[in-house]
Amino acid sequence: MISVFAISANAASSDITVLIDGEKFSGNVQISDNTTYVAIRKFATAMDSSAKVSYDYSTRTLTVKTNKLTLTCTDGSNYIIANGRYLYFD
Repeated sequence: MISVFAISANAASSDITVLIDGEKFSGNVQISDNTTYVAIRKFATAMDSSAKVSYDYSTRTLTVKTNKLTLTCTDGSNYIIANGRYLYFD
């Protein structure tokens, strides 16, 4: 389970806490326009130490693979694909 806590919507990075299964995520975290941003490689490996993160420069597509998850996101798109399911965002 992932939890994000911030003192305010304009909180500094040091005021934001992200918990993964109750453990504090030690990577850089930022909130902008009510969206939480993390460094994907560090976040993915914190979620699952077997995570592999790659980026295809020709298609501008990021892929995260674990034993239980395949996630892809193409630069400029408004969705990610997680295990074949399309998840849309603003």
